[in-house]
Order: sequence, then C-alpha cells, then structure tokens
Amino acid sequence: MDKSVFGEFNLPVETRHILRPKSHVILAVVLTNWSSNSLEIHAKDFLEKNPLLEHKVYEAWEAGSFKNIRRLKILQTRNVEEIEYVSSYMGPLPRAFYKSPYRGNAVEGFEEYLAHNELLFNKANRGGGDRYYAKSFSIVQSSGTGKSRLVHHLAEEGKCFLIYMNLGNSPLAYPTEDGIPVQLLCPNLQSYERLDQYCSVDQKYEAIYSAFFAAMFRCFASELTKLRNEHGNDSSRELARKWFERFSGPRAKGSRIDFFKRLQLEFSREIDAVWKQLRNYPKLSNTTSGPTQGVVTGSGVLVKACKTVETAIELSGEKLPLVIVFDEASRIAELEKDAGLIMNPAQILCKVISDYSHNCDLPIWSVFISTNSRIAGDFSGSPKVKTQDSDRIRIGGELLFRPFTELGFNQLSKPLKDIDMASVSRIDNLIGFGRPLWMAQYSHANLGIPQMVTLGQTKLARGNFQNTQAQLLAILAQRFCLDLAFGHPLTVDFEKEGVASHMRYLITTTENRDVLFATYPSEPFLSHCAAELLWSGDSAPENAIRILQSRLKRGMIDKGKTGELVTRLLLSLAKDICCTKLEEDAQYLRYCRSVGLISWLEALFGGHIFQEKVLRQRVDALFGNMEVNFSHWIGMDENIAKPDSTGGIVKPDIKPDVEWLQLLYVMTAAIQCHHGQPAIDQIIPMRDRVKNTMSVVLASTKNRVTAERHDLDSIDASNPYIGLDSDEPYIAILQDLGVDEESVVVSLDESGRRPCLRIHVKGCSSQVYPLLGDYYKELPGLLKVPVEPKSDGKLRRVRDQAKLFARMDNIRWWDS
Repeated sequence: MDKSVFGEFNLPVETRHILRPKSHVILAVVLTNWSSNSLEIHAKDFLEKNPLLEHKVYEAWEAGSFKNIRRLKILQTRNVEEIEYVSSYMGPLPRAFYKSPYRGNAVEGFEEYLAHNELLFNKANRGGGDRYYAKSFSIVQSSGTGKSRLVHHLAEEGKCFLIYMNLGNSPLAYPTEDGIPVQLLCPNLQSYERLDQYCSVDQKYEAIYSAFFAAMFRCFASELTKLRNEHGNDSSRELARKWFERFSGPRAKGSRIDFFKRLQLEFSREIDAVWKQLRNYPKLSNTTSGPTQGVVTGSGVLVKACKTVETAIELSGEKLPLVIVFDEASRIAELEKDAGLIMNPAQILCKVISDYSHNCDLPIWSVFISTNSRIAGDFSGSPKVKTQDSDRIRIGGELLFRPFTELGFNQLSKPLKDIDMASVSRIDNLIGFGRPLWMAQYSHANLGIPQMVTLGQTKLARGNFQNTQAQLLAILAQRFCLDLAFGHPLTVDFEKEGVASHMRYLITTTENRDVLFATYPSEPFLSHCAAELLWSGDSAPENAIRILQSRLKRGMIDKGKTGELVTRLLLSLAKDICCTKLEEDAQYLRYCRSVGLISWLEALFGGHIFQEKVLRQRVDALFGNMEVNFSHWIGMDENIAKPDSTGGIVKPDIKPDVEWLQLLYVMTAAIQCHHGQPAIDQIIPMRDRVKNTMSVVLASTKNRVTAERHDLDSIDASNPYIGLDSDEPYIAILQDLGVDEESVVVSLDESGRRPCLRIHVKGCSSQVYPLLGDYYKELPGLLKVPVEPKSDGKLRRVRDQAKLFARMDNIRWWDS
C-alpha cells in the first residue's frame, strides 16, 4: 500500500473506496513522493493533454498502489515541452496548513498571554509573589482548531523565534513527525547504559533531557548568529521572520532536517560532557544515591549552553521570546514506565525546564501541544499536583501556568452580507463555520462533499461509527446541547475523552486540572455529519435514547426542570424527518437545509392540526412561505432581558433583532434559553422565503400534571423579556408534557401588533407526536427519570461560565 500518498490527504488507506480527491491532485502527490530526483509536474495541465491517464490514476487509487503509474513511459520523459515544472508545488496538507488564510485574534491573544506569563514569572522571581515553577505551559484543544498554526503564525509575524518539533507518529497528519527529536526525547535507555553506574532511572532521563536542551540552545545560538551576520541591518522581528522562513516555513524542509542533524551531533557532545561530570562521583550501590540534580543541570552543561542563547539574542536587539514547541507532546507522557522510574518522563522534562528557567534571565518558553488534556497535568514536574483556592495552580509550593485554549471559531466563515439566505445550506456557505480544519481541507485538499462528510464523521466518531456509547454521546451532545452535571465522574471522563477524541471544544480546567469545562460550539457542518450518523443505522436512534436514559438515571445529564431536553429532541426529530424527504442536491448538506414551517409542524404534531378549513386558509396566507432551518442547539448563558432594582427592564445584551435571527438561521442553530428566562425556553428562527424577512418560533416546556393555557397566552414576542424587533407573524408553542390528557389545540391570535399562531400540546405520546410511533418510541420515558439534585450555586455559576453562547459579541465573526 502507498501509505505515504494517502497520508498526504490525511486519509486512512481503507477509506479509498469512499474518498477520492481530484485526479490531478492525486497524480501530483504521487510524483512528488516518487523519489528525490523525480519531476514535479503541473499535473492538471498534463492530464488535460493526456486524458486517458485519468482513468489509470483512479484505478491505482482504488487499488491502493501507484507502482504501475510510476512506471508509465509517458511519465519518464525529460522533454520540457511536454512537462511543466512546478518548483513551488506542495501537497494538499502542507498547502492547507500554510496557504489557507489565518483570521481571528487568537495570535494576538496568545502573544498577550505569553507576555503576561513572562511578566508574572519575572515578578515572582524578584520576590514579588509566589514563585512559578517553570517557563512552560500547554496548548490543549480538540482536533482541527489551529493549535499548530497558532505558533507558526506567531513566528511568521516575527513575534518570536520558533523551534517547532512534531512528535506525532501518525502518517495521516500534518505537520509530520520530526524523527530526530522523537529519537532524543523518547529514548531507548539501553543506548545510555554507561550512565547506569552513576544514575538512577530518573536521573538518567534528567541527564538526557539536560543534554537535549543544551544542544538545542547551542544550535539555536549558532544558527541565529549566522543569520544575523547575513542580515546585519535587520531588526529583531525581521530576523525572527527570516528564522521562521528558514526553519519552519513551507520551504524549510531541507533546513529543518539539517538543523536537527546538527542537534543530534551536538547532543552527543553534551551527553559526553554529562558523562565526564558523572565520572567524578562514586558509582551507585545499594547504599548510595546518584549525584545531585545541580551536577546534571543547574550548575552543569545546561546553564552554560543557555548563556550562548542570551548572547545571541541580545546581539540581535529586541529580546524576542524563544518558543520551543513540542507538538503531539502526549507521546512523551505515554512512554512506557521503566522499572525504578518514580516520575513520568514528561515531569522530568519539566523539571529540567524549571532548572534552567530559574538560572537564565531570558524569555525561553517551552510549549506542549496536544488534543489530550492529560498533558496539562503530565507536564507539571511532580508526581502530584497540589491546589489552592485561586485561579492559579500550585506544585510543591510553586505555581503553574494555566493551559492556553482560546483558539477561536468561525475564522474562515463568510461575512453575513455575502451569504444568500436562500442557499445557506450550500457547503461553501457553511464549511467556514466552526474550526478552520473544514475550510482548509475543502479548499486546499480538493475533497468533495461525500469525502468531507466522511472526514467529519471519522473525526467526530474517532474512526468508523460502531454505535458505541462514547460515539452516541458525542453525537447527542454536539446536536442537542446536553446539560452535563459538573464534576460527575461520568462527566469528567466524557469531557476528557470528548476533547481528545470527539471534537469537543475545551474552555478551561479546574485548578488541579482533573476536571474540564468543554462544549460543542455552533458548527453546522459537524452537526450535519452527526445527523447522518444518527440516522445511518436502524438501531442508532433507539440506542441513543437508551444511552440518554442511562446517563439521566446516573445523574450525568440533566433533562431540565421541565423536560427541555425532550422538547429539543422532539423539535429536531421532526425537522430531520422533513429533511430526509427532500430531493438530493449535491451542493447542499441535507440536515442543514431549510424546510417549510407548515410541513415541519405537521411532521411534529400530525397532518390533522390544520384540518379546519378557515384556519388552514389563514395559516397558509400568513405562514405558507415561512421556513425553519436548525440542525443543532446553542445554550444561552443569561436571560434575554431582566428586571432592574426598580422593577424596570434592563436593556438586553442579547436582543433578538433581525440580524440576530439571521445569524442563527445562517448558522442553522436554534436557541435553548437560560434556565431563568421568563415565558419561553426555546427560540427557533424562521424566514419568509418570498419577502426574505425574519420571524421566530417561541416555545415553552412544562412537565406538570395540570395544563394551564395562560402560559401559552403569556408568550408575546413584544414582551420586554423577549423584545423581538419584527412585524412578521410568529409562532408560540406550549408543550405540557406531563399531563394525562392528550390533545393539540391550535388557534390564531390576530389581536396584537402581529399575528401569532398559538399551539397548546398536552401529553407526550404518539397520539400528540405521531413521529413517536415510528422513531424514538422510548423518548417519553426520559420524562419519568427522577431529576437529580442540582449542583450548589457556585458550581452552577462556574459551569455556566464555561460555555460558548450565542451572544452578539461572540458570533459577529466578521468584526473580529
């Protein structure tokens, strides 16, 4: 199998029958990976001149081998008239990584975070507060959010000197593995047997990592000095940009390899220096311990090497930070624990960083990147992390820096004015929402819609969908805004696994880093992928309900005081059913498509609800052109408006005006209101496709034994608690889920400023929700699960603060 070729597309070989990029892209990658002296061909033009070759390229793709393609005589020619050279060709993954635009303010935030950490560390070292353990921190976030690009972009802008190392061993990822750093940081200890006479296993790792950093510092100082001599008149920032271009940019492959080869050579010298120091100490015996840490690090080779960096940076002018990045850093933490090893190798690495951090007055920062949140604790420098009652983290009396997680969303989405409201569900309109991975793959890897959906499903499910509990919970949480019990053991496990493996977005961690706050922000493309998985098998919907029942009983998931979770499921289920009946369109994402309002209401409550002729005619006149479009739910962190101390209404921070509803409609999102919101629980945007105007569906959920009509009548879009700024007719729905009486009563209220179709639903069975007879038969059973006691006020406030919500300042992506 040509795994290297499939790796360029970030695709497993076994998916080749489903995923197939454009033929010219395949050919270009094949020939670029052919050999060191192969020609780089302008493959698209070449295929146009040789159309019969396209079929052979696709045959090879299906077979998983390109051996016969490479042997074709037509590709062996050196006639420059037939073959156009493209010296700047990059494969799809490198092109997506380097060429897709980088937007948003994550880089500025990261620069500020780095400078603030430097200030805190230096202030503490001068006696201005509690001492920080080391100049190191982690960047933890789920896949595709731009972690690696963040540090590259900071360096590309000349804001730091970057030494980037990727330790990942996946052939399907980019950036790819840097073999020499992996070899040195994940060592075979048998190669260092001569140290056994003088060192414990922990000290052996410490000696290796000390030699690694010493070699790194000397190589950096040497190369920076050369660069400064070549460009003597350049500012520090310009030098930093040139450093990036030479050692981390898109054309840096050869220079990077040479740098790491020099690193390896220098490492051998440094480990020899450590060995010579150790020989001055007695050999280990049953009664003696190894040499003190100062011999290996603090007063040894490492600090001496650190001084060379100080000289090189000071001669360059402005003291820009040197940022040493360990991408896919969990590989160090996951090293098999050797016999006699007390600390994790990752903790020993941080111990070495701590030693030079306190003995070298330079902004040298080590950054550990991973999707796995455990690195925030693994790279701590101690077997145990102690906590205090503050927002900082302690270790052995010293403070640690919190992980950086603020990578942003929607950076590559279109401005609202450029999106046609009639075609919001086209993939090119939706693919920019959410993490930058989707747009980068779609635009630069030339993947079509089926391939993109398979990629999204693979990322969300972490491999093939097999109806596992973890996969189903991820699907449900992504679409239906599951309210998880903070601190519950099942929640703790789900959040960690969700961030690492199921695309969940990390907000922050608790002080001891054991508990995560995470969420699924609005990401319509991923919602479509989740919906397709949910409907992909006969048993998936039923299994999903069983998982919810199980987690509700065990207290992990909160169904809401009045059963709001059941309401969200019912409203979405009816929308999904309508979507499955739409005609196929290759450019549209099925579960993000708009459906007729009346069709949706009939799918939800049955076709009989508008049987009365006069009512039907009036409903058709008012709402016949209305459409709804929502693929997932977003939770609100506060009420739309609230009373002030005098009893008046505070002007809302979140005002449901036309623009706000347009944003929700474009993002195919519906709103689950804050639990204290008066009158309503859910907001669904709807649009008149003829007039291109916006209105809304306002829904309230009750789970009580007696139905009360006045709650339906109190839903008024003009009410200050809601404040809808629109003259269009709207819908009000009251769902009394807990009453024994079963009926759906529809009335049209035209007495106010705007007409309102009011629907009062009593009960929760297939009689009032006909779809329950065919799908989700066990859904009403969720209402019978006892409500678990709420967390205390402090925990709920902390949990509420750890979400992403549909506030205007969060979703006006084009202004950021």
